[in-house]
Amino acid sequence: MPLFKKEKDKKKSIPKDKILKVIKGIDYLDLGEPFGENARRYLTFQLGKMIDNNEIKGTVIIPEGVYISLSSSQVKNIINLITAKGICDLNTVAIENKWNVDIVKLIAKNRINLLYRKDSKVIVRKTASDLLLQKINQLADVDIVKIADEMQLQKQTIKDLLMALIADGKVEGFYVKSTSKFLHVNMLEESLKELISESEKKKLAEIKFSEIAEEYSITEEQAYNILLKLYNSGEIDVQLNLGKKTCVLKGNIKVQQFKEKIPEEERKLEIEDLTQKNKKTQN
Repeated sequence: MPLFKKEKDKKKSIPKDKILKVIKGIDYLDLGEPFGENARRYLTFQLGKMIDNNEIKGTVIIPEGVYISLSSSQVKNIINLITAKGICDLNTVAIENKWNVDIVKLIAKNRINLLYRKDSKVIVRKTASDLLLQKINQLADVDIVKIADEMQLQKQTIKDLLMALIADGKVEGFYVKSTSKFLHVNMLEESLKELISESEKKKLAEIKFSEIAEEYSITEEQAYNILLKLYNSGEIDVQLNLGKKTCVLKGNIKVQQFKEKIPEEERKLEIEDLTQKNKKTQN
C-alpha cells in the first residue's frame, strides 16, 4: 500500500480566449498545428460547439480536423457549383470565385464524391457514371480502354463504374476480361461460342467453368447454364463434366483419353440426366 496516492491526471483543456486568438482572421487552419497533434480532436470538438452556439462563424471539416472561416451556407455554395459543373479544375473554380484554393480542394475532397482525371481536372462520380451509361447505350462496341482515354480516367475506374451500373441493373451485360469490353446481354451466347471455337483451334482439351466465369464476370453456375443451353441446341460439341466443373472439347481429345476423362457412369447419361441425378442424390 503506497503512502501517497497519485493524483489522477486532470483533463487538459485549452482556454477559450487562446482558441479565439489562434483562429482570429484565419481562413484555413489545420487544428493539429497551434497546440500540437494531440489537441486536434479537442479543438475540433470545442470549435464545433462554439459554432453551434453562434459564438464564432465558420465550419470544422471532419475527419481531417480543419477549421475554415466559411459558413455552412458558403460551403454548400461551393459544393453546388462543383456538382453543377460536373467536370472542372478546382484551382480555376477557386480563382474565378475569389475563394481560398486549399479550402475549395478540402471541401471538394471531403464533401463530394469525385474522381481525379489525368488532365488534373476532377469529375463528379455521378457525372462520370451518367456519361459511361450514355456511351454504353449509344455504342455497339463498348471498349473500356478507349472510353477511359476519352474520359481521361484510369481503366480500373471505368471498370468499377461499369460493374456498379451492372449491379444496379442500369445496364444488362457483362465485362469481358480478355478484351476489356462490355458485352451486351444478348451477345453473350455468341461470344461464348466464339470462345469454344477459339479454344478448339488452340487444341485445348477442356475449359474450366471457373475460367469462363472469370472471363465474363459471371458465376460458375451461370457459365454452366449457358453451356448447357448451347449444347442442347446443338451449337457446341462438348461434354459437361459437373464433377470436375469442366467443359470437355470432344474434338480435341482421342477416344481413349475421352473415356478416361469422363467416368463410365456419367458417359451413359445425357447432360439433363446429370442434373436430375444431382437432385435425386440431394433428396
